[in-house]
Amino acid sequence: MSVSLDPTGQKAVIGGILDDRHSSIHVVDLVSGKVQNTFTTESFPSIGEVQWTSDGKSISFDGLSNQDWTVNTYIWKLGLSSGPQLLAPGIIATWSLDGSQLATVTPGNSISITDRSTGNSKVIIAFDKASKKTIVALDWSPDGNWLVLITLGENRGYVSHQLYRIQANGENLQLLFDDPPQGPILGDARWIDDGKWMAVLMGTSGDLGIKFVSADGKFVVEPLKGLKDIAIMDISDDASRAVVAVGRKLYSLNILEAIAPLSIQEV
Repeated sequence: MSVSLDPTGQKAVIGGILDDRHSSIHVVDLVSGKVQNTFTTESFPSIGEVQWTSDGKSISFDGLSNQDWTVNTYIWKLGLSSGPQLLAPGIIATWSLDGSQLATVTPGNSISITDRSTGNSKVIIAFDKASKKTIVALDWSPDGNWLVLITLGENRGYVSHQLYRIQANGENLQLLFDDPPQGPILGDARWIDDGKWMAVLMGTSGDLGIKFVSADGKFVVEPLKGLKDIAIMDISDDASRAVVAVGRKLYSLNILEAIAPLSIQEV
C-alpha cells in the first residue's frame, strides 16, 4: 500500500493491490473520512508508489502493466473516464512544484527528468553497479533547482541508507547524511516549502521518528520521535501533517500538535 497527501494536506490517495487480479486507487477526504474517487483495474496487477500532481487534479503512480509486464509511471486525471495514461519511464515519481517536470528512478538505477509538455526524458545521474546503491526515495526542492534522494547500499562493509542532494541538471551530488552501523533507517524525505529544511523519516521499525535536516545537511532537529508500532506513509509538502498506519487503519497526524502531546485523528 502507498499513500500520498495532496498539496493542501486535506486529501489522501491510497494505492495498492486489491486482490489476485485487481489493483485500486482511492481518494479520501481527511476531514470527513469519506472516499471521493475510486479507480479499480485489471490492467495493472500491481500499483506501487502514488503521488499527487502539483495542481491536485491528477495522480501519478507506479504501475505494473499486464501487457508487457514492465513497471512505469502512469497518470490518472480525476473526473475523466478514459483511465490512466502512460506518462514516463521509471518509478518513484516526484513532480517539480510548478508541475512542468517529473523526476523518476529509471532502469539502471538512474534518475531521469521528463518534460511534461514535450514528453522528452533525460538521465541526469546513474549509479554504476560497483556502487551497490539502490535509489529508494526522491523529491524535488520547492525552487526546482535540487532533488533530494535516499539510497540503500553497502558502505564501509555494512548496509546503510544515505541521504543525498543533487542539482536538477545532474551536477553537484552531495552526501548529506549517512546511517551509522546498526543505526537509524531512512524511509522517506520531503522538502519543506521554504526549501531550507527537509523532513526525513528515521529510526528502527519499532521506534520511528521524523527529523528535520537542513538543506546543507549540517543541522538536524528531532521534534517527533518514539512512534512505536506506527508506519509513516507520507508527509505533506509543508511538513505539517503526516498519514500514518496503525495496524490496518490510517490516521491523519498533525506533526506540529504531535510534538507534545502525541495526538492522532482517525480518518
